[in-house]
Amino acid sequence: MIRITNEEFDKYAKQVYDNDHFRYNIVKEQNCKWNTIYSSRNDGKSTGVMEEVLRRLFVDNSLFCYIRRFEKERSYRKVARYFSEKCTTKMLNLICQRHYPQFDTFFFETDKLSNEIYVAAVDENGNIKKLFTAGYFTSLERYSENKSGQYPNVRTFLYEEFLATDRPELDDEFEILMNVISTYAREEDFIVICVGNSLNRRSSIFDFFDVTLDITIIVCYNVVVIKKITTNFRRFYYEKNCDRRRGGQTGDVSCER
Repeated sequence: MIRITNEEFDKYAKQVYDNDHFRYNIVKEQNCKWNTIYSSRNDGKSTGVMEEVLRRLFVDNSLFCYIRRFEKERSYRKVARYFSEKCTTKMLNLICQRHYPQFDTFFFETDKLSNEIYVAAVDENGNIKKLFTAGYFTSLERYSENKSGQYPNVRTFLYEEFLATDRPELDDEFEILMNVISTYAREEDFIVICVGNSLNRRSSIFDFFDVTLDITIIVCYNVVVIKKITTNFRRFYYEKNCDRRRGGQTGDVSCER
């Protein structure tokens, strides 16, 4: 496993990321264990979240667990496609090339039998080699199949599409999600990041934390708006291209405690 400093990670990140998409640093400053981020589609929130997943992987050596609701959503091909996003791939290559100079190309690969996500490399002859484990993938629908495994150092949970759209939530979904976390997390030092599209704002996660959805959300141009709900939960609404007249200027942050 590669380990680098925060300063080294920031140096690479400046070559990859810009301010046209969601950046996770404003979320991280709140130091909450549970975080939900939701907005309209295709505005870069998953790219920004993956930046933080990579930071935790390479700076803290915290492995991740990638979660989807339904089994068909977490097929190994779909998982591999998610982790092949261009910023994620570029960042991975910048970090790994320094530590594995004998290889030319690096990427995330999946093992459909073990549900493992690992970093692989291709050498100059086209040979593929597994380098190290980065995380795991699972679905809430069939989470019990993974309960007997051992998953050391998993401290980042990424639940994509947590807001149900085409199909309803599972029965007892929040309880199932907690079971998934208890299966993979052997320590208390973990965070949960839930990412969704704002077509629907009903969630059993909100219900559990007594989040009232009738709160007026101040929407600013190209910023994150923060609402403090409890001591260990924050909800973020990010809108990239809304009307400036609805409040705020670029770079503004609204926070209620």
